[in-house]
Amino acid sequence: MAIIELEEVTFTYAGREVPSLSAVSATIHAGEMVGVVGANGSGKTTMGYCIAGVIPNLIRGRLVGRIRVSDTEADQTQLHRRSDRIGYVFQDADNQFVTLRVRDELTLGLRGLGLSASACQERLEEVSEPFQLSAILNSSPDELSMGQKQRVALASVMIARPQILVLDEPGTTLDRFGRARLLQFLASLRERGVTLLLFSHDEDFVSRTDRIIGLRNGHIAFDKPRQEVAEADYERLWPQESHPVDYLPDGFAYPRAVRPAIGSLSFSLRSGQTLGVVGPNGSGKSTLLLLLAGLLEPTNGRIELRGRSLQAIDERDLVSEIGILFQNPNHQLFAATIREELTFGLHNLGLPAAEIERRMNWATAFFRLPALDTDPQSLSYGWRRILSLAAVLVMDPFLLLLDEPELGLDAYFRRRFAYLLQGWKEGGKTVVIASHDPALLSKSPDGLLWMDNAGCS
Repeated sequence: MAIIELEEVTFTYAGREVPSLSAVSATIHAGEMVGVVGANGSGKTTMGYCIAGVIPNLIRGRLVGRIRVSDTEADQTQLHRRSDRIGYVFQDADNQFVTLRVRDELTLGLRGLGLSASACQERLEEVSEPFQLSAILNSSPDELSMGQKQRVALASVMIARPQILVLDEPGTTLDRFGRARLLQFLASLRERGVTLLLFSHDEDFVSRTDRIIGLRNGHIAFDKPRQEVAEADYERLWPQESHPVDYLPDGFAYPRAVRPAIGSLSFSLRSGQTLGVVGPNGSGKSTLLLLLAGLLEPTNGRIELRGRSLQAIDERDLVSEIGILFQNPNHQLFAATIREELTFGLHNLGLPAAEIERRMNWATAFFRLPALDTDPQSLSYGWRRILSLAAVLVMDPFLLLLDEPELGLDAYFRRRFAYLLQGWKEGGKTVVIASHDPALLSKSPDGLLWMDNAGCS
């Protein structure tokens, strides 16, 4: 039985001329588990928004075609009255939170379903254990790590027991234990007949689906049972691979050293070394990177750069030598255009106009960035991540602090990132990578730092 139907759906965001989805038709049957794959900006998130009713109820634009979910036109039912039928988990969990406490975030939707206080408590306990939320129920979502936020976002949807679950990049910020629990939970939902749509770059999730839909430039490139999808189908989704000669403008090597310390832990890094930082969600990995960048001041101990305390170094010198990539691109992007985003820091360094233009042109070509007058906030989550990385790299820092650098990147850009990693090592850059991805951490680190709530090792 068809539970979701899209007929010739085309959607163009307000203020744009090119549609993000073009004549998309697909039928999803009850109980199916469907993976939707494609390059960054291919239309995956837009398709998910259309199915969940976020488009056109919350996001405006020109929608053409027909969308039916559970025999109801998707744009004719108010979102808060559909939570028991369809649940949607945003790629960026911050977009999902509306309350000041995790407990309230989880139970907010239940009040609209008219459940009793005892029934609400029963469901709260039902999701708290599998998503490991018991210890943070009274915390504010703003206080959580991105992995913890993703667990809360998932639980806030699942607590309503929806018939259809739409997940945009599930598990990207979860540690390996959280990912394993999520995969088990999805398997249990599948057994219960819940319809699952996974919009993802992650093979661990897509490989468990019944069927895969491939999107390219807003069109469906293929729609096949998972067993029939070949490598050639995937290759059609990505741009052709090519490598520029230089991985960064000029590619300087710096004979410098970084000696950071946090709490009772002391370690040193030499030029050209790469350190991987691992540990469960909430263990302090992102906080460590903020400390190393000089954006947070340690309450105990010292963090030194070439024998000087970070707090004693001029801010302009600090930003020219240390580059940090945040997990959430919304915390990093602020300019009105891509051009301004790429050149803001370069202008502050007082570089000549010709050098600024050269670095901007390199970033535009290497990352295949959209038109330079594009508003960064109009880009997909994956493209905002790519732009954030490009804006860090044009500064040519010798110390790179990267928080989940492959988060939201498609297969093509993961290959580009691997190329960058190799170039950084050859160029003598010092790199600290916080990540849950064992494949990424196996490519380059000279050492691993394990963090947990009790400390580091």
